[in-house]
Amino acid sequence: RYERKAEHFLAFVGIAAALISYRRLTK
Repeated sequence: RYERKAEHFLAFVGIAAALISYRRLTK
């Protein structure tokens, strides 16, 4: 099953989105 892969993918996307939003806020 790809349940764990989906969870890791969502977590990675969430972290990436957080970093992007953080950089936007810092500017």
